Amino acid sequence: MSLEEDGEIVGEWVEVTDEGMKALDRLEGYPHLYDRAMVEDLANGLRGWVYHMPAAKAKQNGERVESGDWVEHVRYSPRGVRR
Repeated sequence: MSLEEDGEIVGEWVEVTDEGMKALDRLEGYPHLYDRAMVEDLANGLRGWVYHMPAAKAKQNGERVESGDWVEHVRYSPRGVRR
């Protein structure tokens, strides 16, 4: 699923300092691998950043996670690959 599609993405909310945000940017490869966008969690009334792979890059390099839950996707990967 992409940010342009309707659906749910499983994640967790964390509050970080500016320094923590810089560390997360490095971990996620922002802005070279992933991008980030401001999103709203309508169910919980929260706003925050989400990292995502731009659609064009995902079509070339990405693995679609139909469920929207990356952890479950990796845990039960048909290839048996655990990351």
